Amino acid sequence: VDVYACGIILFEMLTGHPPFDGETPAEVLLKHQLDTPDLKKVPGAIRPVLTRALEKDPAKRYATVMELARAVD
Repeated sequence: VDVYACGIILFEMLTGHPPFDGETPAEVLLKHQLDTPDLKKVPGAIRPVLTRALEKDPAKRYATVMELARAVD
């Protein structure tokens, strides 16, 4: 599983909704590519973890899902 996808799932688990919405799938996809998610509804301690997990540049994300899991823990 991709680290970004796990970050999206974690965001949804914590907030009850996806980080990006739109009227069409294309609009949502574009937001995934260009927008930064609003992390205000996420507990402060987890924000840095989600910020890194949801980086647009894969090289800036956690290297593995296990690394992400350890950061969440």
